[in-house]
Amino acid sequence: MGVKEGLQPRQELLDKVMSVADAKAELPLPERHSLNVRGVYCRVNRLPRGAFFYQAGGRFIARLRFTVSEDGSITIHKYKPGDWESKVDLAYQVSRRLQETFAIARETADCADLIEVAERLEKMKGRYADSAFFYFVLANAYLDTGQYQQTLDAVVTSLSIGLDDPGYEEHALGMLVPIVEKGGSAIDIKRVAQQIEEVTVQRPKSAIAWTMLGRIYLFTGKFKEAESVSTKAVALDPSSAVCHYNLSAIYSMACYNAKNPELFSESPVEELRRLAHGLRLDELQRADPSLYKAIVEGEKPRADKRLQGLTSEALGYSYESARHLAEKHTREVIRLSKAEEQALNKAAREQLVTLRMTDKM
Repeated sequence: MGVKEGLQPRQELLDKVMSVADAKAELPLPERHSLNVRGVYCRVNRLPRGAFFYQAGGRFIARLRFTVSEDGSITIHKYKPGDWESKVDLAYQVSRRLQETFAIARETADCADLIEVAERLEKMKGRYADSAFFYFVLANAYLDTGQYQQTLDAVVTSLSIGLDDPGYEEHALGMLVPIVEKGGSAIDIKRVAQQIEEVTVQRPKSAIAWTMLGRIYLFTGKFKEAESVSTKAVALDPSSAVCHYNLSAIYSMACYNAKNPELFSESPVEELRRLAHGLRLDELQRADPSLYKAIVEGEKPRADKRLQGLTSEALGYSYESARHLAEKHTREVIRLSKAEEQALNKAAREQLVTLRMTDKM
């Protein structure tokens, strides 16, 4: 069947089909399969006189067929629009990432160590300026070599450009807080917050970007702001276990605040040190391990920072209200967690135990 009169495929669709088919032809066989299982099949065959014949659609029935001659002119032989076209976009993203992966691997194969890999990647920035995946790889290289501020800058750049794969976005989110904690004073936390605020302006519908911002606000003690942006993230993606977990952590902290108003005096570190010698020691350790560790190890600056904003007015919730919201979102995490998110599922279950312990305080 040919093309109905007046019905022509978009040039963008043709370009993406050619890109996927050409990339697929160059990839190793196992990686070709990763493009096929996206639900659309793109193929290319070389014809005489320098022409190429492209097909796209189902595995056995092509929905689009066209020829590209040696001079670049395109002749459409068949075109049937349908849902398969949206899958071409995903196949195109995956094919680009695979091409970049193999290119980066080839160009860093002779590096002696991780430091040299990071240095080599830095020199490649110009060629991959618009590649979110490249900056994601660069962030991991910086992380492996202990360059924490550079790691955060690269993560934020990758998100600004747009990590189209939700799995990579969530991994970037997972890197964020541990990097801030490891980096300590070497991290400019205000700069990080500003960078992620800019990402949310560029990508206002990205739930992961709003969740990242919530995590940073939570880390710096801006609890009301953390609640606001994290609620927005859940509204954008109600099926995200990560977004629900972030919000549940905020309400869990509100529970702890409401139960322990006496902890938040003018000198919170000294007050907590005093309490650490009493019966509240084990309860504090279980309810807030990072705060307990900061106090016991005598890290006053870190403990002070951890306590910023932890007043009874921090979120303005009674214990009962905060408790209800914390458990609601924690149970959503357990319900929504996929097999690959077992660590998140476990953390949510531990949070439920902590909530029950806080009830007894």
